[in-house]
Amino acid sequence: MRVVLWIIALFALAVAAALGLGHNHGMVTVFWPPYRADVSLTLAVLLALAAAVLIHFAWIGVQGLTRLPQRSRRWRFERRLQVSQQWAMQALFHALGGRFVRADALAQRSLDALNDLMDAPELSPNEVQWLAQLRWLNSWTQGECKQSLRDLPGRNRVIEAWQRMNDMHPPMQRNEIQDAETLIQARWALDAREARIALNLLEQLSRGASHRALTLRLKLKAFRALGMHDQALRTARALAKHGGFSIEASQRMMQSLALASLRHGQEPTDLLEAWKQLDSREQRMPLVGLQAAERGLQVKASREWVMDRLNAVWLHWMEHFDDLDDEWQERLVLAVLEAMPQSNGAPVSGQVNWLERAEQAHLRHPRHAGLLAFYGLMCQKQALWGKAQSTLDDATRRLTNPKLKRLAHVALATLAESRNDANTALKHWRSAAQS
Repeated sequence: MRVVLWIIALFALAVAAALGLGHNHGMVTVFWPPYRADVSLTLAVLLALAAAVLIHFAWIGVQGLTRLPQRSRRWRFERRLQVSQQWAMQALFHALGGRFVRADALAQRSLDALNDLMDAPELSPNEVQWLAQLRWLNSWTQGECKQSLRDLPGRNRVIEAWQRMNDMHPPMQRNEIQDAETLIQARWALDAREARIALNLLEQLSRGASHRALTLRLKLKAFRALGMHDQALRTARALAKHGGFSIEASQRMMQSLALASLRHGQEPTDLLEAWKQLDSREQRMPLVGLQAAERGLQVKASREWVMDRLNAVWLHWMEHFDDLDDEWQERLVLAVLEAMPQSNGAPVSGQVNWLERAEQAHLRHPRHAGLLAFYGLMCQKQALWGKAQSTLDDATRRLTNPKLKRLAHVALATLAESRNDANTALKHWRSAAQS
C-alpha cells in the first residue's frame, strides 16, 4: 500500500511540474566576464535544486569525517562494556555453580574493565549510574565467593569498596543499596556464627527494610543463636503474620520457640512470666502445656497451676490421641504421677478424679501400656489392691519406658510387703533397681 501511494505522489509531482514549468518562457542570463550564458528559468531552477542537494550531502559527508574519531571511541567503549558485562554474567553463573575461585577471577577482570571505563570522557549520567551498578554487582559476586571460601580479609575489602562506591549511586537508590549491603553483611556474620554483630547490623536498617521478611528471618536466626527465645518468638510471630512460613512450619516453629522459652526459667516467677508471654494459641499447644508443667515441677511452681496445665493437656490427648507421640505420652503420664502427691486431694484435680480419668482412658485404649500402668498406680493410690495387683502385673510385662516400669515394680513390691510376701517383694525391688 505504501508503494502505491509513493507512485501516485510521483505521478502527481510530474503532472504539477509539467503544468507549471512546461509553458514557462522566462530566461536567466548568467554573466561571467567575458562570458555570458542564457538558460531557461526551468533549467536554472533545476540546477539550483541540484546544487543545494549536492551541498547538503557534501556537508553531511564532512560532518561524518569529523565525527569519525568520536564514533570510533564510542564503538570501543561499547565493545569493552559488552565484554565486561559478559565477564560479570559468567562470574555470576560460576558463583551460583560453586566454582568460587573462577568466579572471583572473572569478577575481578570485569571490575578492572569497568574501572577503566569510568574514566572515559563524555559519559552521560545514565551511563555513569549503569557502570556504578555493574561495579557493585561484581563486588557483591566477589564478596559471596570470598565468604564461601572463608577469605575474611578479602570479604572485608569488598565491604570497604562498597563504602567507597556509595557516592556514585543516585540519591534515590542510595538508601536501598545501603540496606542491601547491611542485609548481606548480616547474613555473612550469621554464617560466621557472629550473631551479635549480625543483630547490630540489622538495627542499622531503615524503617521499611527492618520489617521485610528477609530481615525477620535473619533476626530470628540471630536470636535463636544467642538464646534470646522471647525475642525470637516475637519475631517468628511477625514472620508468620507476613506469610514467611507455611501453616505447618509456623506451628512447629512457634512450638519449638515456646518450649525453649519455658525451658530456661529458673524460678517460679520466671516460668509464670514466660507463660504469660505466650499467646492463647501457643498456650493451647499440648507439648507447650506439658513442658510448662514439667518445668513447674522442677522449679516447684504452684501446685494448682501445674495441675491446670496437666488437665488441659490430658483432655486434649484424650480427644486427639495421635497428636502426641509415644515419648510425649509417657512424659505426660510421668508428670501426672509426679504431680499427684502434691494435689492434696483437691476436688477438681484430686486423686478420685484422676482415677476416673485413668479408667476411662484405659477402657478407650486398652492396649496402651502407659495408660495401663497409670490406671494400676491410681488403683494402688486409692487402696484398690486387687485391681492394682492384676493391672500392674500386666503392665510390667508390656512396658518399655524404664521410669514407668520402675514405678510399677515399686508399687507391686509395696503391695507384696503389705501382704507379708517377702519373696515377691524382693523380686520386684530387684526388678525396680535393674529397670
